Amino acid sequence: MEFGDQMRQLRKREGMTQEQLAQSLTVTRQAVSNWERGTNLPDIETLIRIATTFHVSLDLLILGKGESNMDNTNIAETGKTTGEGETLESRMAQKLIRDGSEGRQAHSNMVTVIVGCALMLMGALCVFVKANSVEYVDAAGVLHENFFLLPMAAAFFLAGLVTVVAAGVARIVRNSRHD
Repeated sequence: MEFGDQMRQLRKREGMTQEQLAQSLTVTRQAVSNWERGTNLPDIETLIRIATTFHVSLDLLILGKGESNMDNTNIAETGKTTGEGETLESRMAQKLIRDGSEGRQAHSNMVTVIVGCALMLMGALCVFVKANSVEYVDAAGVLHENFFLLPMAAAFFLAGLVTVVAAGVARIVRNSRHD
């Protein structure tokens, strides 16, 4: 049994309409309709809410294996192919892997941008210290100046800017590959 057929059967067992299920899952009715027609699959957070709503295990919901709290009958057949020749298991597994991978990439991108901003902030701090430090010539005629702060500020700021721009370009490239 396909995921969509399984969703429809679970929903009807609970006596819910698509609208009622959508409200309980905080999604649109069209999303529920798309799942039941097999044109789209829910993300992992929504799968967990579906399993909780219908009191079934994720194994039963995703793979068609496991036990339901409603009864012990297995309502899905594993290994059945879709119209494109791939199994429901492989489609769902690919979606879960892709969602996890996208989450890791977004987290990595966010960390990269934070590091870049921290580098630029360190550059600004160097400029601030240089502007507010006292420069003087001591009795021996030696100039005491924090001359190294300006090149350090430029290096920090440039490194931060390159990091942020690289993260932005990587994200644009990654998004263009998915479209």
